[in-house]
Amino acid sequence: STPRATRPDQPRRAIAYVRVSALMGRSGDSFHSPGLQSSTISTNLAGLHIVETVPDIDVSGTTFNREGIDRIRELVEAGRVDVIAVSDLSRLGRNVLESLQFIRYLKDRNVAIMSAAERIDDTPEGQMLLVTMLNFAEYRAKDIGRRWKQIIERRVRSGSHHGNPPVGYDRGQETSDLVEHPVDGPAVSAAFREYADGGLVRDVRRTYMARSGRNISTSNLKRMFANPIYRGYVRLRAFAPSGPLLVPGRHPALVDEETWGRVQARIAADRTTPSRTLSPAYSLTGLGRCGTCQGRPNMRRAYRPAHSCAAGVFC
Repeated sequence: STPRATRPDQPRRAIAYVRVSALMGRSGDSFHSPGLQSSTISTNLAGLHIVETVPDIDVSGTTFNREGIDRIRELVEAGRVDVIAVSDLSRLGRNVLESLQFIRYLKDRNVAIMSAAERIDDTPEGQMLLVTMLNFAEYRAKDIGRRWKQIIERRVRSGSHHGNPPVGYDRGQETSDLVEHPVDGPAVSAAFREYADGGLVRDVRRTYMARSGRNISTSNLKRMFANPIYRGYVRLRAFAPSGPLLVPGRHPALVDEETWGRVQARIAADRTTPSRTLSPAYSLTGLGRCGTCQGRPNMRRAYRPAHSCAAGVFC
């Protein structure tokens, strides 16, 4: 590894750490974009030799379980860095306790934290400013989370789906509302109808994958059948006294009310039916009866019998 800089005239080796919690299409000079952060560090922290820029993109600062932080630890342990440079302390983290623990970890290894926005040093005043700014960063994280929750709730109450489009839908070009996907949408509708008509889940799944070109597990297919988005509703995840709130959506339904009702009735019935009956795994499961005890044979492995009658058949 490169020897640590010891002379005052030698530039200190620095890691430029940039973090963005979630891009989500945001832009502008007020946005903490990776490019803006790097430029701020280079402009305001002159005299540092940037040996590496370590990014964490789409990662929250409320936890230090990040790939970028892990990379910094590797470089610190290898003795290849003297300074961790950030555009402001909120980019380092928005959790006071974990931020202070990480700063202590760096200090024990003679690695300093430098911020382009805040002048932090080892004086009592500097350390007080450090804790104050970290507290403010944590407060801002909680405030942003509260505001996002309010925004999501307003969107849902107005009938707009929040998040990635579910299978069968896409985002409209003129608005952000959901529109039916030309291939996946009809495949989803057909899967609902086939399941409502009594088709086996494995057969419905196989047909759906052939029509849509998508792979889907049986469990995800059943979750899809229970999702009210396909009925034309959006779901507010905040729990009301009677359960999640369903709001009529601004998107087209992929299943009519009659088919939806039959699907839900079948899902309710399937909950009380043993899985071995719904999806027979062995050749004799659910077929015939034991000649001694009249139980239905279930050819499980001998070391896991459900019941063994006098004839020696595992029922």
